[in-house]
Amino acid sequence: REQYTAMQNSDCSLIMQTLFEYYLKEKLPMSYTLEQFREDFVLSHLKSIPPDKILKQYSPEELLKEIPSDQVLQRFSAEERLKNLSPEERLKNLSPEDVFKQYSPEDMLKGLSPEQLDTLIRLSKKPKSH
Repeated sequence: REQYTAMQNSDCSLIMQTLFEYYLKEKLPMSYTLEQFREDFVLSHLKSIPPDKILKQYSPEELLKEIPSDQVLQRFSAEERLKNLSPEERLKNLSPEDVFKQYSPEDMLKGLSPEQLDTLIRLSKKPKSH
């Protein structure tokens, strides 16, 4: 009681009442600080505040820092995760073989001009040098 009597603000009676209740219930040591009290008080009453009001206190960046990236990514489909990546970023860690496996030979030839097709035919007929 002596540690807290010096406080002269409107929160004093609330603080004193809550501290005494905690002390009587849980036998808290009186070295319990005002900062500890504030944190405990907020945490014990947090559930009474709608989450959206709590979340408005933080920027999206601050909130995302607290969530592991794999948990964030799980919320999105593969299509959603890939839509903001350039084609180069999508293919970055894939081998040409992995990319070509996704297409039939007909699909790979569809967009080629007659000149490009002719070049491919010529290249395929060249004997391979070792």
